[in-house]
Amino acid sequence: MRTSQALAAAFALLLVAGVARGEDRAAAKEHYKRATTLYDLRRYREAAKEYEAAFEAKDEPELLFNAAQAYRLGGEFGDAIALYRSFLRRAPAAPNRVEVEGLIEDSTALKAKQDELDRQKRESAEKPPPGKLPAAVLPVAAPPPPPETAPGASTESRRQRRIAGLAVGAGGVALVGAGIVFAVLASSAGNQISHPTPGQRFDPSLESKGGAFNALAITGLVVGGVAIAGGAALYILGRDPKGPALTLVPALGPGRAGASLDLRF
Repeated sequence: MRTSQALAAAFALLLVAGVARGEDRAAAKEHYKRATTLYDLRRYREAAKEYEAAFEAKDEPELLFNAAQAYRLGGEFGDAIALYRSFLRRAPAAPNRVEVEGLIEDSTALKAKQDELDRQKRESAEKPPPGKLPAAVLPVAAPPPPPETAPGASTESRRQRRIAGLAVGAGGVALVGAGIVFAVLASSAGNQISHPTPGQRFDPSLESKGGAFNALAITGLVVGGVAIAGGAALYILGRDPKGPALTLVPALGPGRAGASLDLRF
């Protein structure tokens, strides 16, 4: 009985975790699709909000970078700087770190000019000058170049994870099978003790054997279930970026200043 309960609990935990991941991925996909549409329509501030909502559903640092790009193109330089820094904090080893730091510097300079222009407008409204004066014009800075690459696992790394996941999962299946075999042996020993056949001589070693078989059965089922879960997790981490799961690929190229990172679902 205890063996069956342990096995049921292990598989129930796997099922709940899988459902939760699926719901988060679906919500992130919907927010990301809306954000991409708004970004293409140049409604950058609305797109940034959708990228943030996608990040809340699925913790992927690249979504922070996309939101920062949208805020910068929408003229919200303060929010852009904050999200660029959050991106680097979540992905400190990002290969495009130098480019992102350059975007932070450029956005800081643009924000300073924007603040100065706002100050001049406030002063002009409070103390209107006599006569008609030309409006102050500030130079417009060219958009900073986008990062050339986006963080992500290499193809070889993903392949190694998938192989490791399959190996660990296979070992887990073997352990579960061994646990079932020992459970059958433990049950058989218990039946021989509680219901001996006529003329059968009592074997004092049956009780100790039954206890050992039962312990081995529980160990095999529990450890095997954990190994299957671990192998599945490794395989998912090494999945193909062209598959149905949430994956990140760079979407930068010539003439696409301020481009975001493309996510394929």
